[in-house]
Amino acid sequence: MAKDFIVAIEIGSSKITGIAGKKNSDGSVSILALAKETPSSCVKKGVVYNLDRTVQCLSSIITKLKTALKTEIAYAYVGVGGSLHAALEMLSSKNFPLILSCRKTWLTL
Repeated sequence: MAKDFIVAIEIGSSKITGIAGKKNSDGSVSILALAKETPSSCVKKGVVYNLDRTVQCLSSIITKLKTALKTEIAYAYVGVGGSLHAALEMLSSKNFPLILSCRKTWLTL
């Protein structure tokens, strides 16, 4: 059942957001759960400054999503915003598609 869900987590400077959805037969995605944490001074411009607090926020988001979905989460897409994101977008526009694909990674839970 956990594989039926698409879970994504975005780590930003002002908030960390998790979202879970399910792909419908017509290709659309239904949003089933949303969780947010607003860490203070954990991440700035794509750089993690407080790893312990960031991990706490991620754990909290995953717990909230699991509770809302009433099932375990096996994996999630993770994105990190900030200056790194802008640099990867710039490199990607200069025919470096492999670098852009590294921007989003799997988080095995």
